[in-house]
Amino acid sequence: MLAAVCAIWWCVAVGSTLGKSATSDEPLHIVGGASYWRLNDYRLHSENGNLPQRWCAIPLVIAGWPLPSFEHPGWNRSDMAGLSRAYLFENGSPSWRMLLLARSFAAIWGVLIALLVYLWSRQLFGLEGAWLSLAFCLTDPTLLANAPLATSDTCAAFFFGCSTLAIWRMLQMPTLSMTAVAALAVAGLFVAKFSAPLGIQVGVVLLGVAAWLAVWLFHGFRYEGMNPQTVPAGTWNRWGTLAAATTELGGATGRLLAFLGEHHVLPEAYLYGMAYVLLAMLRQSFFCGDYSIAGWWSYFPFTFLVKTPLPTLAALALLPVLAVCRAQKQSGMSGERPWYPLAPLLTLLAIYWAASLTTTLNIGHRHLLPVYPLTFILLGSLPALTRARRPAAAALGPRGVHRPRLHLDLSELSGLLQRHRQAGRDLALSRRQQSRMGAGALDACLVHGP
Repeated sequence: MLAAVCAIWWCVAVGSTLGKSATSDEPLHIVGGASYWRLNDYRLHSENGNLPQRWCAIPLVIAGWPLPSFEHPGWNRSDMAGLSRAYLFENGSPSWRMLLLARSFAAIWGVLIALLVYLWSRQLFGLEGAWLSLAFCLTDPTLLANAPLATSDTCAAFFFGCSTLAIWRMLQMPTLSMTAVAALAVAGLFVAKFSAPLGIQVGVVLLGVAAWLAVWLFHGFRYEGMNPQTVPAGTWNRWGTLAAATTELGGATGRLLAFLGEHHVLPEAYLYGMAYVLLAMLRQSFFCGDYSIAGWWSYFPFTFLVKTPLPTLAALALLPVLAVCRAQKQSGMSGERPWYPLAPLLTLLAIYWAASLTTTLNIGHRHLLPVYPLTFILLGSLPALTRARRPAAAALGPRGVHRPRLHLDLSELSGLLQRHRQAGRDLALSRRQQSRMGAGALDACLVHGP
């Protein structure tokens, strides 16, 4: 059932893009990923996640559609716009088919988000809460609009949630297998988007080595971003060199990036991409009829209220009210920590919202995408909070694991059957004793005990 629902959603998501042109970022991701695979060259679009670019380019590389000729002037100056236009629209390749295949692969990240929401909510709130969380997730227009786009936002949203859950599990169960899973999740986050360092505040610092190795792995374990063996040498887009970008950035951050580059601590393309992102934080933004390069603290709260469905907003407004009511009813219960398992969700939500309110990069609601899966999971607690005769603590259990009533009924039925069989054996024994000892001796045995 779950697989069928996710498959239908994937078809709807991909189908909704049919006949629609590429967004401004999609061609850059596609040509960047194709150049990473085919040329082992990282000069294009290094300011975005390596993993999502490689991912959406997989079907295009398999199909064998050629990259622009090396005579194209865009290679020399890392002109992403010109090369992406040539790759998709000027090479004679079927651009509509290339875009559809890239979007089909990108939409898989949306399916993974849905599965993460379902499984995490089921662990916390049981089957009923899991399906409610999944319903909110799959009907949300923000996820439906962004998931099938060949960009990095949905991939980053998945790894933000996945890495937080994995780190939380690792801290609770520090086994080798759990540490390996957490390391993979954190590694995925660091090659998905440059906002990954936000996860450090959630505990990812414990897995820094895994993230460092992943960055080198996805850049071919080579410091130089450009590969002269496959593509002619050239300059980086906009600032030309890493040294120029770090000088332009200045301050302690610029000096740190320059130091990391001089000592080859991280790949050149990764460092240049990070410098690019930091230098581009002051970008021209438009909001409610106004322009600014400093941004607005109210930008993301406003877009969240405008672009989130009314039923989801109503459920979010109801959630704290029900939680407070349940907490008041349980105020006399000692030793209960029913909300302890929600700590990783609430921590990541608080950190990401705080960063969103203070950032100057207000260029799209899609940057708020990582908070949506976490919100859907929290909404799965509504059935437990509203269930009559059962407080939230009982519904969640000591570790936040829902105990469905069906399990209790089966155990009670098993106990009744065992007691019934024991009563039958006792009755048979009593009859044998009655035939041997007589009725009077049996009555004395029943009254005074053996």
